[in-house]
Amino acid sequence: MRHAALVIAVAIAAIGQFVAAGPVPVVLAVDTSRSLSRSDLAAAIESLRAMVRQLPADTPVGAIEFGDAARWLVRPDAARDLALRALSDLEPHGNFTLLNDALFETAKALAKGGVVVLASDGRDENSATTTDDVSRICAANGVRIVTLGVGRRVDERSLRRLALLTDGAHVGPEPFAAATNLLIAVESVRRAATEAIARSAPPPSPPPSRPPAPVRTVVPAGSGVTIPAWIPVVLAFAAIAAVTSILLWRRQRREERRICERCGLPLEPWDEACPQCRAEAERADSEIREKHDRENIARAVLDVPAPPAEEDAGAFDPELLARAPLEEPIDKTFVFGEQLVVIVKEHRKLPRTFPLVPDTPFTVGRAPKVNTIAIADPTLSAQHFRIAFREGAYYIADLETTNGTTVNGERVRVHKLQPGDRIRAGEVDFEFRIQLTPSRQQTAGKESS
Repeated sequence: MRHAALVIAVAIAAIGQFVAAGPVPVVLAVDTSRSLSRSDLAAAIESLRAMVRQLPADTPVGAIEFGDAARWLVRPDAARDLALRALSDLEPHGNFTLLNDALFETAKALAKGGVVVLASDGRDENSATTTDDVSRICAANGVRIVTLGVGRRVDERSLRRLALLTDGAHVGPEPFAAATNLLIAVESVRRAATEAIARSAPPPSPPPSRPPAPVRTVVPAGSGVTIPAWIPVVLAFAAIAAVTSILLWRRQRREERRICERCGLPLEPWDEACPQCRAEAERADSEIREKHDRENIARAVLDVPAPPAEEDAGAFDPELLARAPLEEPIDKTFVFGEQLVVIVKEHRKLPRTFPLVPDTPFTVGRAPKVNTIAIADPTLSAQHFRIAFREGAYYIADLETTNGTTVNGERVRVHKLQPGDRIRAGEVDFEFRIQLTPSRQQTAGKESS
């Protein structure tokens, strides 16, 4: 029994090792899209600066902004003073909010763990990644997200979901106590991250001690055989080497996690390729096949032989083409003309039709005195969009609205309209089309002789 206890004690002393965890880095992710006003962004930046000033001086602090694209202001391993200076010149810009892409890029940069402080209204537009993608890479790299609601239209559900999926925390939109609540939440999450790193590290090694004196092992009396004293020592070191090799092998297997070479997401053991990237490749192949089909159809249409020419009218009997005499002269005839119109389709209301005049711009919005059409819909801006005649065609222009303007399902800034285009602004639908309008035309009446 004493030999067994000795072997175990020597093995623990040989493989015990303590890895001290350094300060957990903090990255500030700031929403600079036009969905936030200038005052909302300034209030959020002031809260972030007040929180950063109270962090420990040795805390690494980074900063990243996102609107139409994610852009690093300061990398995650920078000093906090650099991050404070980088936040001073931020202003709203761009037309979209790539929230998930910015969080994914930040989590990739924090390969050894960290805390992301997200200041946003929680609304994502046009990101290539999803909230599930963000939560998976955060779990793989040990990244936690603290969310701060900013703006007048905050998506609380999305912000709380990001915090819950990453074991972070959510600070509600409280402008008068945001800095204090934010500091408490960040320190709590950093403490939890530090404890998680400490739990994953190997146990500390005991202080070195003097090796025990060699023990001479003797077989019970009467056997006549004596075992050399060095054999138990050799067996002990062999056991230590075996245990150490097993632990190192298991640790290496955990670290060698496969990731997708295209998007950087971790792969499950049973996946040969990333499911998302495979779906995108299949979608691209499908689009190429559809394009080829359209080209084949176009060639087939161009190769159709022309219809046979009509027979010369002169070959018919002239009496067949002669007009019959009218009983009385016709003085007026109705003639149909083409008129470009805009049809307004509001919910639970009859459609309304408005003609377009080339010399007069056509403006739609909520304000009654500055628009051609005033629609009392809270999803419309005061002046939402304008239709104007330029260079022989009608164009639609979005007037920098919050909810945007779409034509045939695509968000546009300025777009050339074609008859049949469907426009959507807020919750109201419009249609740009050609309408036939009847008018009277004077004709000279002739009496048959």
